[in-house]
Amino acid sequence: MMNIRLKTEIKRKLIHILGLVFVPLLYYSQEVALILCGGLIPIYWIEEYLFRQEFKLKGMIPFFQQCKRPYEKDVFVFDPIYMVVGVFFAMLFYPVPAAACAIFQVSLADAGAAIMGVACGRTKIPWNPRKSWQGSGAFFIIAFLVSLLFFDWNNSLLLALVGTLLEQTPFKGIDNLVVPLGVGGVGMLLMG
Repeated sequence: MMNIRLKTEIKRKLIHILGLVFVPLLYYSQEVALILCGGLIPIYWIEEYLFRQEFKLKGMIPFFQQCKRPYEKDVFVFDPIYMVVGVFFAMLFYPVPAAACAIFQVSLADAGAAIMGVACGRTKIPWNPRKSWQGSGAFFIIAFLVSLLFFDWNNSLLLALVGTLLEQTPFKGIDNLVVPLGVGGVGMLLMG
């Protein structure tokens, strides 16, 4: 039977995976992708505010609140905003393949790392005890595989390494911002 912590993490990462919706939108229209992505920031902010004011809107708010970790229940959680801002600026500043690769990494590799870390993460990383070697290994493998959609294998290895190192940042939640910006920036440099 799956424990509560793992169930919560899976729900939480389903939201992360929704970031992939911006990849086809980006290929369709950068402007549309940026408008929709930018619109998520005030929506999330309002949702958090309304929940704090004890307004219960049916559907969306209870789901988002269920995705919070126990220590996040009574605080404003910035992690989703960091991710949206990171994805927004990756789409704004980087060529489509580099931005798409960055979005795939922050959406899929981060989700896989978190789920693996919660399920199997026994060996903690010394500079960030909230992360495990098992989760980081999952991030690297998934990041490498998704990078292959946009880059050759040599560059994909480098981008996976960059994403994995950025994901291990010791500042809570900031990995959601620095992974898309860092991976997208290195991806742009690799494109020449």
